[in-house]
Amino acid sequence: ATLLLLLSTIQLAFAVAVPQTSDTPSQSDVENLLLLPAANSRYQALTGRGTYTYKCVLLPGNRTAWQGTEAKATLFRLETSRRVGSYFANLVANTHTFKYTADDSVALGRQIRTNVRYSGVTNLPWGLIDISEVWPTGNTNKFFDTKASYVIRAFTIGGRINPLTQCTQLKHVGRVKDQRFSAQYWFYRKN
Repeated sequence: ATLLLLLSTIQLAFAVAVPQTSDTPSQSDVENLLLLPAANSRYQALTGRGTYTYKCVLLPGNRTAWQGTEAKATLFRLETSRRVGSYFANLVANTHTFKYTADDSVALGRQIRTNVRYSGVTNLPWGLIDISEVWPTGNTNKFFDTKASYVIRAFTIGGRINPLTQCTQLKHVGRVKDQRFSAQYWFYRKN
């Protein structure tokens, strides 16, 4: 078990590129899968590595289940692995915040769509995040631009929790568990 944990940690630490296989979807396949609105162009691709936090909650009928509460990741350039920003999501409120370190610009949005076609049972679903606010506006914002419109999360590795892991009884309610994940984040702006 320790060896498997070590191997999965190493896999997540170096998951910067998409494995190229015959069934790896293209950029347009991903955009179509998540129904990215027309007239948007990708201008940046980053890799995020971090944790997805779950809490064991009580459901009606005295049942228990894991609920995602937040996600945190460090963002890196795909081509150089240089750290460039951070990502935080309050999953209960469905707010997703991206911060670019160089100019302190921030983009805020809400996830509007997910798809599990390529993610499998152990990886987070792929998602489309609608960017509603970008600040500061104007020339000081070099990364997000006032035209930033959407972010796609794709090619996820890890992040899903086994539903039977320590959240099967009432005594487990309130437990918190972090799952490591990595994903690609593609940033779009309106044409």
